[in-house]
Amino acid sequence: MTVWITGANGFIGRHLTRALADAGYSVHGVGHGALEEIDKNRLGLQLWLNGEIDATNLSALAVRSGLPSTVFHLAGGSSVGSSISQPHEDFFRTVVSTARLLEWLRGSAPECRLISVSSAAVYGDHVELTEISNPSGGNEQDTGSDFASTLGTGGVLGTKFTWPDYGKKFQNVYLNSEKEPEWKKWIALYNQKMLSKGQFLDLYVYGYDSPEAYAIKKDGKMYYSFYAPEPPGKTGGKSGKYHGEVELRGLEAKTYRVVDYVNNREYGTVEGPTAKLSADFQGNLLLEATQTAR
Repeated sequence: MTVWITGANGFIGRHLTRALADAGYSVHGVGHGALEEIDKNRLGLQLWLNGEIDATNLSALAVRSGLPSTVFHLAGGSSVGSSISQPHEDFFRTVVSTARLLEWLRGSAPECRLISVSSAAVYGDHVELTEISNPSGGNEQDTGSDFASTLGTGGVLGTKFTWPDYGKKFQNVYLNSEKEPEWKKWIALYNQKMLSKGQFLDLYVYGYDSPEAYAIKKDGKMYYSFYAPEPPGKTGGKSGKYHGEVELRGLEAKTYRVVDYVNNREYGTVEGPTAKLSADFQGNLLLEATQTAR
């Protein structure tokens, strides 16, 4: 069975290539980075095409290897720093290359399965767009301030604020003196925790677990975010209320100190690997779990 891996020369791609080759698959790759023959053989790659993910290179690979039964799409930007310092290149390698691959598969290999995995930073869009009124009435008002939904899930904070004051049209997004402390607070938390550089753990199921929950591992600590379901017709991420237990999954079999790192509230200690806490919150609850000294 023929398998392609875009970004086979990357951190995840190298491990996946070796595993598939050992399982008996015919593995071929395309992406950036030259590979010596000895390295290609060590990884288990039969063919490697060093270049962009575009129609020309994909067609060339198909001529040499045959059409794939499955494509694992791993190529793309993987650094928050690079996405900020070189946004055009990061967007091209992450988004444009994906669109080109999809279009090529649609026309040339429609029966092929595509499995897409990415460790690229996720931009949380403008926080003001978390609460919108009159979106189709010609007078849209963007008044959201729900930074927690992006911070807690490991996204990169974003805002469309204006400064100085550009007048009535941008009144809602003007960073005035009343809003500035809150904006500073959340951006400082993002810079301190840098959860966008952590490891997102698939420990909760959206739509099944309640409250909605996410977990991130970073620098030996576990970070959890919980979001209360909002009442019908409400948006903005702040009106829902939750009272009950929350479950901290993915801990080691050790003792952890748990803190609400947004409001500096102590929740005491818990024991891994799975712990439960009584919680009463509105909107969201963001927790940091740190192993205690023996």
